[in-house]
Amino acid sequence: VVLAAALARVPVVVHEQTAVPGLANRIAARRARRIAVTFPESARHFPAGRIVVTGNPLRAELRAGSRADAVARFGLDPALPLVYVTGGALGAHAINRPVGAIARELLAQAQVIHQCGDSRITGDHEWLKAERAAMPAPLALRYTVLPWVGAELAGIYAAAMLVVARAGAGTVNECCQLGLPALYIPLPGTRGDEQTANARLVGRVGGCSIVPQAGLTPELLLERIRRLLADPARLKEMGERARSLAIPDAADRLVTLLLEVAA
Repeated sequence: VVLAAALARVPVVVHEQTAVPGLANRIAARRARRIAVTFPESARHFPAGRIVVTGNPLRAELRAGSRADAVARFGLDPALPLVYVTGGALGAHAINRPVGAIARELLAQAQVIHQCGDSRITGDHEWLKAERAAMPAPLALRYTVLPWVGAELAGIYAAAMLVVARAGAGTVNECCQLGLPALYIPLPGTRGDEQTANARLVGRVGGCSIVPQAGLTPELLLERIRRLLADPARLKEMGERARSLAIPDAADRLVTLLLEVAA
């Protein structure tokens, strides 16, 4: 698309969501009139003089989430902290199994909404449902297992005390924009190790905790989550520090940039 635009003399704007750009954007940037980045640190990967820091837009409906909606929808106990676990749309096997292994211990002090994907290869969704079915009723009521989430995500975010997740651009942006403390388990092996870079960027301002997948064990995960939940003041501070990286008007900035280039 970028090469076709260049041949047709149509101006190009590239937007980079992650801390470390992928191959497509590094090539496309050579033909771009402007390069919009989410984080100022990303500028070093692109030609100087064409960088504009816009941030990464957030779906407006996620800002309008209601804690009461999540409490009613999932039968949550308002007195218990909520941990939201997500591995992205496809789920994350390396997160799903350790969470399932510690679920009973974790549910003794918290409630969990676990978005796990529905991979036929790993069978995680069915395995987690079976683990939940084998729990005593009081614990099972505290554990919601979902293959995917849709509109209900806004309420989940509004109710969550802690997010346990991969460190993809979308999740990191959502947590920063909404001021949510997170425990990130970056996906290893991506080009430039972009998820680790995303997480470390938030970690440098004190907005998250990070556990590399290579060192992840159920015992370590339980210890980290328990330590965070035991310190609500620290969690609140982490959320505010994460929010300091967000640019709330990112969508407006991108639109302004597009109109300027188009003119």
